Amino acid sequence: MKKLLIILMMGMMLLTLVSAEANPCGNSNEFLGTLEQNTTITLTATCDDCSYVNVTAMKYPNGTTDFFNLATTKSNRDFYRTFSTTQETGCYTYTLLGDKGGVQTTAYKDFLITYNGEPNPDGFLTAIFIIGFLVIVFFLGWFFISNLGHFAQFDYDLDDLIKNVSLYLVLVAFYFLHATYLGYPLINTILLWTMGIGAFTHIGMSFLAFIMSHLKKVANFENAVRENGQ
Repeated sequence: MKKLLIILMMGMMLLTLVSAEANPCGNSNEFLGTLEQNTTITLTATCDDCSYVNVTAMKYPNGTTDFFNLATTKSNRDFYRTFSTTQETGCYTYTLLGDKGGVQTTAYKDFLITYNGEPNPDGFLTAIFIIGFLVIVFFLGWFFISNLGHFAQFDYDLDDLIKNVSLYLVLVAFYFLHATYLGYPLINTILLWTMGIGAFTHIGMSFLAFIMSHLKKVANFENAVRENGQ
């Protein structure tokens, strides 16, 4: 069991190995970064010799494009504009128009919107997470059935308690890693439900079974002492 927990923890550590961001949108445009869904972000541009830079278009992940002429705020060589239409996940491309060197110049810049503002891990890491989660769910079920037997016999010991608490803590670690590196709402919900059920079946029931088993051992010991005393 200890080896299994070590293997699961090593698998979770692999989820943190997210490669440095190039442009995940698949083109040569400058990449602003990976940002969180449904938040207000800051569109940026840099131009050494522009007196102005405007945002003139936004292409969304679904392929549609909005055209406008939004002025930016200048700070030395940097230009800024806030943007709040980030409901869709995927790659966005915004068009910039400025007077670089006195000549109107167009540039393009991309950004990626994800559920949690973190880059999407590759399929291998996602597969590791899914397999690890299924293994944890399997052992949660196995331990729960085992706990019922121990509970009925009042022979639940410290080793059983440590195993159940350790497995639950691995589940909690999986939840936080998923929220940080994957962030899929449906899986988040499943993990929260699993954690809620596990808190009762593997934490609450485990401590209760351990205490009751200990009290039974104390009672048996006292009965044995009384019987021997007679």
